[in-house]
Formats: sequence, C-alpha cells, structure tokens
Amino acid sequence: MDALPDDLPQNTEAFTGLTCPDCSGNIIVCSRHGHAYFVCRVGHFYSISEFVVATEDVVERAMWTAVLAYEQLADLLTGLARLGLAGAFEDEARAARVGAALGHARHLREILDRDGPLHPVAAYSVDDQ
Repeated sequence: MDALPDDLPQNTEAFTGLTCPDCSGNIIVCSRHGHAYFVCRVGHFYSISEFVVATEDVVERAMWTAVLAYEQLADLLTGLARLGLAGAFEDEARAARVGAALGHARHLREILDRDGPLHPVAAYSVDDQ
C-alpha cells in the first residue's frame, strides 16, 4: 500500500499506509472544507505539518535508539571479556562484533549530524494546490 491514496478525498476520509507517530495506530487522511488532516483510530489528530514534524521526530528517536543499542552492545561484550565471562564467544568474533557495533554507532551519529528535519514554512490548505 502506498503511504497516501492516489487522490485526496474531498469532504471525506481514506485509509493510508501510515502509522500514528504517537501510538502506531492506523492513520486516516481527511479532507474537510478545503483542509486536509490526519487522524488515528484512537483520536490523535495532526495537521499536515504537525504530522510531518511528528514523523521526523520518530525517525530521529529511532536513530538515537539504534546508536545507544550498538554502543551498549559493544560495552557489554567488552565488559564480559574484561570480567572473563565471554567464554561462550570466540575472542576474535567477539572483538570483531565490538568493532562493527562501534562503527555502526559512529556511522549513525554521522548521519544524524548531517541530517536535519524538514520544517514547515507556512500554513497550508488543500486549496493551495
């Protein structure tokens, strides 16, 4: 399913292939009196710009979660080796995984440093098309 329907519904609503940034519920796109907005089944309501900004935030939070997970994995494997508790893993494979995890975390941090969210510039109406 595409993220948005092929045609914007006029004075009605349509399901999308999107999920709510707050609860991960299904998102519906609605059009009423020349204004489009998004709403999920539990009632989270977003203007177009609010939905984009909230989705940008979800991306950033997910990236930071991945950075933290990779760094914690590297710290865990390093700490297990230091304490002599890494016997279930081959030393070379464990060390390679630590290096890879730290490399992935570093790469994700670089992406986050270069990437920036899209910011809305003005109010928008479907009549502005």
